[in-house]
Amino acid sequence: MFQKNEKYRTTLSRELICVIAAALVGVVLIYFILSTLSGSFLDSHFTTDEYYQSEDAKIISSLKEYIREYHVSSDDRYIMDQWVEANPVSYVAIYREGRLAYLSDSTSNKEWSKLEYESAYEQSVAYNLTFEDGDCDVIISGQYAEFYYNLANFLKLAIPAVFFFAVLLLVIRQKVKYIVRLDQDVDALQRGEFDREIHIEGRDELTTLAESIDEMRNAYNQKIDEINRMFDDNREFVTEMSHDMRTPMTPLLVYLGMLRDKRYETDEEHDNYVLKANEKAVQLKHMSDNMFASLLVNQRAEIELSVMSMSVAFYDQMSALADYLGTEGFLIDAENVRRSDASVLVNLDFCARIFDNIMSNILKYADQQEPLHIYMDVEDGDPGQDEEAAVRDEGGKRCVVIRFSNTINERADYSYSTGFGVKNIHKMMDQMNAECVVDQQTETYAIELRFPVVEPVTVQEPKPNPETRSPAAAEAENDTSVVELSEE
Repeated sequence: MFQKNEKYRTTLSRELICVIAAALVGVVLIYFILSTLSGSFLDSHFTTDEYYQSEDAKIISSLKEYIREYHVSSDDRYIMDQWVEANPVSYVAIYREGRLAYLSDSTSNKEWSKLEYESAYEQSVAYNLTFEDGDCDVIISGQYAEFYYNLANFLKLAIPAVFFFAVLLLVIRQKVKYIVRLDQDVDALQRGEFDREIHIEGRDELTTLAESIDEMRNAYNQKIDEINRMFDDNREFVTEMSHDMRTPMTPLLVYLGMLRDKRYETDEEHDNYVLKANEKAVQLKHMSDNMFASLLVNQRAEIELSVMSMSVAFYDQMSALADYLGTEGFLIDAENVRRSDASVLVNLDFCARIFDNIMSNILKYADQQEPLHIYMDVEDGDPGQDEEAAVRDEGGKRCVVIRFSNTINERADYSYSTGFGVKNIHKMMDQMNAECVVDQQTETYAIELRFPVVEPVTVQEPKPNPETRSPAAAEAENDTSVVELSEE
């Protein structure tokens, strides 16, 4: 996948300017190369004495035939002008008896002095031809290679121009081809082909557009995956709940039917059926409460997190939990609970619900004859620890660690255990960017909560919502005999 690199970004206009500049450099180089090559070639072929002598002989032969055919006299200007225009000559001068009789590049016949005639005659090659009025000396200057020189000049301009426009068209064609490709990719997205990756190339505005479209596609796929995952979780949740709720529902209906049909003989049997029906109804209530709590957590709504000291966040609730469990007959070992000035980022309502779930599991499944160990302290990550421990310690960062460990009650009834409580703890901890670790062995059970330590800020310490405070905490606030956890 192409990664964004803003340092090397460019723009279409900048790319076009660079392409034009490079093309112009190429045009100049091609022009000079063609000029050098064509000049050397033409000069080597069309400026030699042999070439001019050969071409002069051809043109003089043509003039002889023209004179003989049209009976041309030395002073027949009109007839001679027609021949000059029809042949590749630039200059024709006819001298008769020392007198200039005809000059092709002059508008009128002009008498030359003897000195001028002799000078022109001495510097030029004169050919003696017989006209109707006698013999004359003819001086001819031909433009025999003019066509080739004109052709070379044309090619020197045409080839660089073709190169320039070819380069521009090639670059534009590539951009248009890329736009067409992006259009095809967008059409594929419109057809629902969201697994098709957007083709990304270059580093200009089109690249940025393609990356944005691909990011939108990835975000949409993630959203679809999340929705599908939520549907799967809800479907699994409904399936599990329907199965788990049928378990107590069936005997509850049986007991109610027996009470309705009065299928009992004594009041003791009647009271026993009522008691069992009540137990199953309470069991259903617990399941419905767990279901409601799980649905609230699964909503993944934005929660308000507050920075506060670990003492404010946890100590009061843990004191109330320990005291409540003590009144229920549990042996509490809280010697390793320590206060600290470390700050954590938490939601107090979530914390109250987490401690409620932990307390509920302890009441149902922990052995009262064995001590319940409670631990709270700040731990530093150990750089030498193994990979699994490093991940658990948030990559070596300081964490506030809360741990509850107990011995499992072998006589506990697991018939209506759904596991939603621990699942909800995991989800709530995840939403607080914290971690929950469960270690269940054959005879022992431990749950560990790890909150990353954050920089303290000056905030007003919030109070937990009374509606979400655990029953243990509420009871502890009204009980003046609450025993404080040990401090070290």
